[in-house]
Amino acid sequence: MDSTDHDALSAVLSVSGIGKTYAEPVLADVSQSLRAGEVLALTGENGAGKSTLSKIIGGLVGPTTGTMRLGGTAYAPASRTGTETLLHATGTHEAGSLS
Repeated sequence: MDSTDHDALSAVLSVSGIGKTYAEPVLADVSQSLRAGEVLALTGENGAGKSTLSKIIGGLVGPTTGTMRLGGTAYAPASRTGTETLLHATGTHEAGSLS
């Protein structure tokens, strides 16, 4: 097992190889792991895929490719209740804009 596999297994939330295609690809091969107490900020230009990635993690849309793990277990929210539980557990905060 390499360090990337170990990071994914010890993470509270991990995404691996996440991609999303509508008419055209909007995300490709996004991978990130978060452990308890860590904070991740999604930044980028308009159209970079920040909202799409947030919607995928929140279960509002499914990824075209890739996997998600929550607490080391494969995760694909099947209902709005499951999504609300995840968002409550991880917390969401408006940070404003620098532009």
